[in-house]
Amino acid sequence: MAIASPTPSADASRRVLRLQVFTIVWMTAEAAISLGSAWNARSPALLAFGGDSLVELLSAAVVFWRFRFAFDEAHAARIAGALLFILAGLVALTSVLDFAGYQ
Repeated sequence: MAIASPTPSADASRRVLRLQVFTIVWMTAEAAISLGSAWNARSPALLAFGGDSLVELLSAAVVFWRFRFAFDEAHAARIAGALLFILAGLVALTSVLDFAGYQ
């Protein structure tokens, strides 16, 4: 008995791509607005939110590349893992800045 490999159907891939395009557009606007607001307000909390939005934007781009250009899933998973470590570092940095009273 042969085991079928989990390959996404063409319809599912199109839906994933449409969702990722929407996500990329949304996260681009969210990151730009929040990072611009953080710059104007000198707010570490807004900087963390904008940084999180930027990491989510990059993650959405990785998923888009995975489905659009037949990107290797293991490589995409490594990139996504690295982005999570970047996010953890960003949260730690903004926590230290906020604790230090950076304005």
